[in-house]
Amino acid sequence: MYVRAGIDLGTSKVCASVDTRGEWFNVVIPAYVGDMGGWQDWHKGDIAVRVGNDYKYVGDVVLRMSEVKGNYLKDDKMKRPTLKPLLHALLGAVAHKMDTKSLEMDIVATLPFDASEKQKLEMTQMLKGVRNTDCIIEGVPHTANVKINRVEIKPEGLCSWFNYVLDDYGKVKKENLASKMALVVCLGLYHLNLVMVDAGRLIGPPVSRSLPYGLSLAHEAICRKEDGAEMWEVDKLLREGRLDGSEAFAKLADQVNTAIDNLLSRQTRKPDLYYATGGGGIAVYKWLKQNDKIASPSPVTDDAEGARKIAVALWPQA
Repeated sequence: MYVRAGIDLGTSKVCASVDTRGEWFNVVIPAYVGDMGGWQDWHKGDIAVRVGNDYKYVGDVVLRMSEVKGNYLKDDKMKRPTLKPLLHALLGAVAHKMDTKSLEMDIVATLPFDASEKQKLEMTQMLKGVRNTDCIIEGVPHTANVKINRVEIKPEGLCSWFNYVLDDYGKVKKENLASKMALVVCLGLYHLNLVMVDAGRLIGPPVSRSLPYGLSLAHEAICRKEDGAEMWEVDKLLREGRLDGSEAFAKLADQVNTAIDNLLSRQTRKPDLYYATGGGGIAVYKWLKQNDKIASPSPVTDDAEGARKIAVALWPQA
């Protein structure tokens, strides 16, 4: 079965946004890989993937079942040892959702705007090197043959903005905004990217602040306040609305505002609007002081969905 897809292998989550000839869906998996062992209680959406001779849990099931919860944090995502297992789990979940044992794909994948040519080549080779997936999904073995044909690498942030201004056919749907200069404020769990886009073109130099930055700073402050709770526990409680993180989010927003001011101080022209995305971007949104700001309607999947729309535009007759 043939699809076009956008893939974002993020630090906190990996996402695929898949176009199946006019219809589309998303798959989102938390970026955790952990050992399997002991009694296995499979829930809907639980995934394990073969790594060497063993299977490893991937995603939310790791938080529930694994003693060791691996989420390796590196500025260069291509050096994370969990990257390939997460990719295989993501593609396996796509094949499982489509109920197919054979998957042919053209992919637009995201990397930070300042990724080197070496990193882009490594990402392309990793994607094209996938031949099959070997997973256990909801307790049932699932394998799929995978053929990845074409791969394009596009910058994070730019893809987020394209998701907002393009339709599902890769054509401009918000012409009044697409022609303007926008500063994309992407705040993830471990990074802040400030990306300037003018009439659809990436201009710079953009700004990136990585490990340890991002929403994790607020989460760590809340962990200390909660007597040493684990960060993944705090993240879950915040998303469920069972913790008040306002004080920590407001302090983080102050740092983001300062980073934006520093960037703009070096610009001769100011942006027409500000687009906040990423889970952290939405968490601090109300404390961002900029006028003409827009909150992303899909902050977690923005990059993957934007990449999918680019894929559809690149290969419309595929």
